[in-house]
Amino acid sequence: MTASIPIRNIYYMLSYSYKELKHSAYQRCGREEFAHIYDLLTEILIIGLKPLTKRGLYHTYEPHQDILTSVRGKIDINGSIQLALQRRRALQCEFDEFMADNLYNQIIKSTISVLLRQTSVCIAQKTVLKQLYYHFGTVTEFRDVSRINWKQLTYHQHNQRYRLLLHICKFIIDCVIIDPSRGTYLLDSFVDTQRMSQLYESFVRDYFRYHYPQLKPGSPFIDWQVSDGDVYQLPRMKSDIVLTGAVRSLIIDTKYYSKSMQQNHDTHKLHSSHLYQMFTYLKNYVAPHHHDVAGLILYAKTDATVAPNTTVTLSGHRLSVKSLDLNTEFALIKAQLDAIIQENYGIGDTRQLQS
Repeated sequence: MTASIPIRNIYYMLSYSYKELKHSAYQRCGREEFAHIYDLLTEILIIGLKPLTKRGLYHTYEPHQDILTSVRGKIDINGSIQLALQRRRALQCEFDEFMADNLYNQIIKSTISVLLRQTSVCIAQKTVLKQLYYHFGTVTEFRDVSRINWKQLTYHQHNQRYRLLLHICKFIIDCVIIDPSRGTYLLDSFVDTQRMSQLYESFVRDYFRYHYPQLKPGSPFIDWQVSDGDVYQLPRMKSDIVLTGAVRSLIIDTKYYSKSMQQNHDTHKLHSSHLYQMFTYLKNYVAPHHHDVAGLILYAKTDATVAPNTTVTLSGHRLSVKSLDLNTEFALIKAQLDAIIQENYGIGDTRQLQS
């Protein structure tokens, strides 16, 4: 199994991916003790929702249809003809109504409803959630939260304050499983889900973006270096992280697995598929100005007795495999990441530790 991660560290990891968490209102989350990950996520949601409900919910123009005695918006001809045949002196009208019952508020209200049913959420937080739920009185709830279309969400200057809240809602909803015998929602283990793997990747990338912007951290697609044939049938290669320095490009592949090594009797070996994947990246990546290209497979450390830690040279490329211990003080997590940069680029962090 992946080693347990202090919930405080999950807050720090989130704070790199979501800059809003660095604001003073949220920073107490990094100092408090939480029994469960959902206590932390719920607290973040509560802190963000309090000012939102005071200022008023985000409204959008939503299509609406109604039978009216005077014209509003556009007349529905077919509907109005049917009303006339019924000898009703009214019109079927289609118009846009400025309302809070939109996808953004529906997701938040549905998430609050899910949290209120969970035994893993403490009573004090449920009391506050019930008060916040009241402000979404006319907003529709999703009957099935698994059907939420997250791709429909877009953000602009009028709804930027919703970005973090809806990301937190997605963290929670993605961990929801439905109990078919009761038709109720249950929260699955967050740290054993794909969401944690995505958070781990995002945290490492955004850590380097904040502390080492001169290395231009990004996640570019890597093109196949094909001399002949139909390249369109080949799968696309999307890197996790690529750092670009003056003389070296470093491709980092983050791995969050319950087992970071294969074991056969008493022998521990690296995952061959992970090595093949990185080797493919190294052989196809074209670095700026013909830089040296190196690779790093960075596992989240597990509770296994043997952890990956080796460096080899393959076809002229330096390839390292390391483990990042997330079950420690955050200052030590930072030191591990800084050591990677020192080893590959010989530079140090110029920004202060996030707290």
